[in-house]
Amino acid sequence: MAPGTVGHSPTGDTRGPDEWARSWDRLTGAFPEIAVHIADTVSDGRNVVVRWRVQMTHTGPHLGFPPSGNAARAHGMTWLVVEGGKIEEGWDGWDATGMLATIGGASLHPALAKAG
Repeated sequence: MAPGTVGHSPTGDTRGPDEWARSWDRLTGAFPEIAVHIADTVSDGRNVVVRWRVQMTHTGPHLGFPPSGNAARAHGMTWLVVEGGKIEEGWDGWDATGMLATIGGASLHPALAKAG
């Protein structure tokens, strides 16, 4: 990952490896046992697209509300731009709202809070 990498996702943007690592730490703090399955990848050398799915159980407190113990699944796609062997930018598309609803935290999602 390049130092200036920007990652875009339904839950917000991350900038650089350190911020991405903190975001990953929050996710794994809420879901310590994430099983990731890569279904497909496509690349033209500069762009890499990954279709994936995850299974996890909400057993940690790192999303800002108590663990629900609920299982959650999500699927999505990630589009990465790679330059010089390092990720420069990436976009994740997945149903964050649906995952939050499954574990009882949908009211915390910014889009739902505005609609609320």
